[in-house]
Amino acid sequence: MIYTRTQTGFQTPFESEPDRSNGFISKTVQEAIEEARTSFTGKGYQITFLANGGALNAWLSHEDANVPSNATTAMMPFSCRIVCVTFTNANVDADFEIRIGISNKATANSAIARAYKWTIVNGRTGVWADSDGGFTVDQGDRIGVYIADQGGNTSDLVVHLHFIILSDSDIKYVGNHTADMAAGGFPGVIPDIFI
Repeated sequence: MIYTRTQTGFQTPFESEPDRSNGFISKTVQEAIEEARTSFTGKGYQITFLANGGALNAWLSHEDANVPSNATTAMMPFSCRIVCVTFTNANVDADFEIRIGISNKATANSAIARAYKWTIVNGRTGVWADSDGGFTVDQGDRIGVYIADQGGNTSDLVVHLHFIILSDSDIKYVGNHTADMAAGGFPGVIPDIFI
């Protein structure tokens, strides 16, 4: 009888940073498998902006909050690269621009640090995609979407921003608040809405 020994994943070397530019830090195959399962890096992330009714020269709301996204922006939990923008609206002949405004964590909420635009002509639905390009946003950056009228009225507009996560570094918090989440916060009895 012949016996052979099989090498395990922990015994199999894996090339990672800085030897190979692949985003991994693992040095064995098993560690790389476990890192890929726990890391958000390389995975997709999406933010939705919308308007109930018309949106002419106005900021869209983030996730149906009915608050304009220049007042209550979407905050990026990760460093990402935008790879796709999709939209749909109820009117078939809408002419407009989708303007994406980005504020970094150091600016006031309404101060736009960078902006990008996409002009739509006679559009009811559309997709802009660039898997290699696009722009990047940092963890803690805030994003809002503005719709500029170019001739045709939009109605019930929904805009999705699709990202690839570049880094899920260990920044714990961004902003003016305590660093860690702690138990408590309600003296006495816990309100019914949490039970």
